[in-house]
Amino acid sequence: ATLYVPTIASATKDHLRKLVYSRNTPAPTGPYDVARAVFRAHVSGGTIPVDMWYPSEPSAAHREDWRAGTMLATAGVGGARVAQAEPPLEGRNADKPPVVLREQKKLILYHPGGGSVRDDNALMLGNLASHGFVIGALDDLEHLPKGVHGYDDFPPIAENSPDLFALRNAESERRVAAAAVLSKTVIDALARDEVWSAILDFEKVAALGHSFGGATSATLSKIDRRVAAVVNMDGFTVGDAGNHGIDVPYLFLFSGEYFFIPVAELEAANGHRRIEVHYTQLEGKRLIRDSNRPWHHTFVAPAARHTDFVDQLVMPILGYRSDKEDEGRAKLWHSINGLVHEFLVGALSRSPGDRFVNSFQDGLLPLSNARAIAAQEGTIIQ
Repeated sequence: ATLYVPTIASATKDHLRKLVYSRNTPAPTGPYDVARAVFRAHVSGGTIPVDMWYPSEPSAAHREDWRAGTMLATAGVGGARVAQAEPPLEGRNADKPPVVLREQKKLILYHPGGGSVRDDNALMLGNLASHGFVIGALDDLEHLPKGVHGYDDFPPIAENSPDLFALRNAESERRVAAAAVLSKTVIDALARDEVWSAILDFEKVAALGHSFGGATSATLSKIDRRVAAVVNMDGFTVGDAGNHGIDVPYLFLFSGEYFFIPVAELEAANGHRRIEVHYTQLEGKRLIRDSNRPWHHTFVAPAARHTDFVDQLVMPILGYRSDKEDEGRAKLWHSINGLVHEFLVGALSRSPGDRFVNSFQDGLLPLSNARAIAAQEGTIIQ
């Protein structure tokens, strides 16, 4: 799948939509209120901010606030009571969580798409936190000082270059590797921190990512044994993760926009589009290759676009929609988020022999069903 690189204009629209859709967005489905603090991870070459989403005390009164849609629009979590940590959360240090969290929680590292930021999927992260997870969300490399990751953007590649695929693949591997190593150092920094080390269970960490962030999550599982589950949302895999597959429980979510690309697009006139389509086809072949591995599951959302795995699904960049479209997109949000939550709960607490059964099927197709449709329609993954 493609690397999502937003323009300045789209980033501006993204901020506007958070204001426009600050109400009437999906509420977290878990029993906890949600809070967010900023952890400043000291890594080689500098310090990077990590948004830490976490559950706070259960409160019936606060649940009523969630239903009423009370929130700070800039927090990006609609229908939720979200306590922000900048300014400091209820007078506490913005870099430290409340004492109420002094029990071990499962950690999820979130990686956004290429060029995106750590709060682009706040609705999903807030929902996971409402179920008791702690999520550390990172910015894409583009938004971090080069000194902390050592990666320099590669120069533009001419679309008519005979080595286009090889060059793109080599640069993708280099960029993914840098992002995965940085994520590993963030886990190390959390494990060294006096407060977070007492709260988090580092024996089974999950990696969650969209697009380029999905590739980062997959690669992180190959270099850090603490990663015990991966969720890749419409991303891709490179290097060892692509060549040999993922060794831990793995959930891949495919958008219909990419899964059902017509075969003719393999010969697209634009070289970069052609490479994108070949990448997508290759990822499909890898998922088919590994589909019989235990706890490896792929689901396709036929109605979803690539960016529907982040907040844009229920907060489109511009414009209002019909009530019918709102309802359909809300159902898809609940299916995607329900599936991700259910998978992570099972993958991080499973016993030998446990099987994963998806109970969120509205708008989602198992890989085998999607392949049958693809064969009828003549698309690239069959």
